[in-house]
Amino acid sequence: IKVLQRLYNSNSVLMLELEKSSENTRANLEIIGGFDKNAFSTFISEMVRHNFIVIRQYSIEPTERFRRGMAKIDRRPVTKLEGAIKI
Repeated sequence: IKVLQRLYNSNSVLMLELEKSSENTRANLEIIGGFDKNAFSTFISEMVRHNFIVIRQYSIEPTERFRRGMAKIDRRPVTKLEGAIKI
């Protein structure tokens, strides 16, 4: 869950899109994520390495492991307010 949480914290839009669909294309995910090709490839490689997605020809499919993990992660937004005043 630690890896999935880290990926969610930095790529929540992509993770939520994968969660709500049974399959998606690489092109669609690249557009949704808004990353350059290198950053997107790194993200996809990590997802495959940890068995969170499966790539089948032209589609990317989330695995059951991904879905179970997404049900357990903390979805609260992580914000860092530099110079914020604590009350």
